[in-house]
Parts: sequence; C-alpha cells; structure tokens
Amino acid sequence: MVRLEGFSRGELNVVLIEAIEAIIRNGGWIKDRHAFSNKMATVAFEMHMKNVTYLIDELKFSVMNINIPPSESSLETGDEDVSLTISFVGEGSEMHRRVPVL
Repeated sequence: MVRLEGFSRGELNVVLIEAIEAIIRNGGWIKDRHAFSNKMATVAFEMHMKNVTYLIDELKFSVMNINIPPSESSLETGDEDVSLTISFVGEGSEMHRRVPVL
C-alpha cells in the first residue's frame, strides 16, 4: 500500500471533493473515505502506479501540499492500493451536531 500525506488550508468538503475528482480523473477507483472532525480526512483508492505521479502533481497544483514518504518515492508499475490522508490547517466549519437530551 502506498501512503500519501498532504495538508490544506481549504474547507474540508471542498478539498475532499477536489481530491476525489482528481483521483477519478486519473483513473483511480475510490474504495473508502472518512472525515475525522474538521481536521483530517482519508481517502482509500486503487490506481495504476504510473498515474499516481500525475495525481500528485494535480493535487499539488490545485488544492494541497503533498508529502511523499521516502519508501514511496520510487513508484513501481501495476495497480496498487493507495491511501491519501489530508490534514486541515486552520479553523474550518464545525462538524459536531447537537443531540437533544431525551
């Protein structure tokens, strides 16, 4: 599994949608996604390794800074599971919902 990490100052929903659309445009298949409060989100997907470098370039240009772990810097060929973790810097919209007491 290839693990990509990035950060953004943008709004969680906007950045997450942009990242998912970029993954799809580059031939990826979304497997799962999670948002952890308004500070972090992960997207799990499958993509051919030759397209991962294009995805990284597109995400760097559009919505976030990406850090490539040293073990992933030499991307191989073939389909691979990829995980993108996005940390959000700054204050975003609050995701907590008030639940009335019964």
